[in-house]
Amino acid sequence: MAARVATSVLVLLGVVAVGLCVTPTTVLTVEEQSRIKDQLTQNLPGKDLETAYYNVASLKLLNSNVPKAEEICKFVNKQVDSGDVASIFYASSVGKLLGNCQVKVENAQATLAAAISEKSDTEKIRFAVGSLVNLGLKVDEKATSDALKSILKEEKEEFVPSVTNTLYAASHLAGDVSFAFDVIEDAVAQADEIEDTYLQFEGGLKMTGDFITGVYKLAAHMKKAPTITEDQAIKFASYLLSRKYIQSSQDTFFLLSSLNTFADNQFQVPVIARLYSNTAISEDNKLVKVRVTNTLDKAFSKMTVTADSILDKNDEELAARKPFVEQKDFYQLDVMSFKPSAGFYKMALSLKPSKPDKRLLGLTPDEITFKVVTKVMVQDIKVTILDKEHASQVNSVSVMYPRGLEKTLEADHHQKVTMTFSLKDISSGKVMTAHQ
Repeated sequence: MAARVATSVLVLLGVVAVGLCVTPTTVLTVEEQSRIKDQLTQNLPGKDLETAYYNVASLKLLNSNVPKAEEICKFVNKQVDSGDVASIFYASSVGKLLGNCQVKVENAQATLAAAISEKSDTEKIRFAVGSLVNLGLKVDEKATSDALKSILKEEKEEFVPSVTNTLYAASHLAGDVSFAFDVIEDAVAQADEIEDTYLQFEGGLKMTGDFITGVYKLAAHMKKAPTITEDQAIKFASYLLSRKYIQSSQDTFFLLSSLNTFADNQFQVPVIARLYSNTAISEDNKLVKVRVTNTLDKAFSKMTVTADSILDKNDEELAARKPFVEQKDFYQLDVMSFKPSAGFYKMALSLKPSKPDKRLLGLTPDEITFKVVTKVMVQDIKVTILDKEHASQVNSVSVMYPRGLEKTLEADHHQKVTMTFSLKDISSGKVMTAHQ
């Protein structure tokens, strides 16, 4: 048979990727928030009162107007059960969120006050207190505190849910609510740690997100930093962000509520630095771009972003203490000016706000990884015909790229054709080793 051999220039391809780290490596992007908003709008008002509440509250958390407000108001007034505390809570909450929707509940004060008792569970008390506040009715603060204290003292199996409900109810009370604040640390101790990266409760997104929002709600009410360490806050945020691909209205609400809490509160705000593009670094694309945001993708401006070190795969330093240049909503660094060879690099970042802000967490994020690629030249090409049985060379021809073979080589089924070549980095002139 006859074999024809041709040659071509090879280009190494690569993708920039974020290295594994404890600090969050993703956010709920603006595009993802828009997708969620569209989904919520399509589902209004919802199949029941609870779903209507989650949909409306989630849209408000996204700073979005709520369409069909009049239709939703009629829906909740039709659906509300004046004898059911949870029903009253969802209906009155929707009414308050809409702003121009009066929810009518017969005998609300008596029904809700009766629910605040040591014989109730903490969720019922939470809903009762929230409903009274929504409807502008009086809350018996002593009865509420006494009931919550009594239940917490005896609660063992459902401790974290009970603490969470207590946090919300206590945040509406004007008196001493230290009894609720003091159990936060005990509840956090029951969270499960996964891969030294995430913290979550057994109830998953709903339980974890609800707890986080409740903690910072009470902390703001008391003007006192919560007993959650920086490391714990970052791991809770990482878990919540890992669950951002959700479908149900309920999960959407608890995700948005907790991420909004971490995005802006008085005590602990995780800062997330991530690569802004997925293209490999090359002579045609010289810039490493980093976006520095909160959990909801709002960019931090006036940050000093520094590459403390850039190391190659052998941990040899390419550059150190190199400042990024601020752009409109990201920061960039020309890494090709350091003349890197092709390969993977680790970059250690540090972040410094223009003004000191004790709330900000994660200002020394773990490493990010990027890849430098280059064009290569094929040289030292040799095409050889070998005898299969004796492994002896029958014919060998050198080829000068890009001209190719000057004549056709012939080989039969007793022979095989091989081609050897070397790759040379056009930028550095160095011979390269192919991965495969």
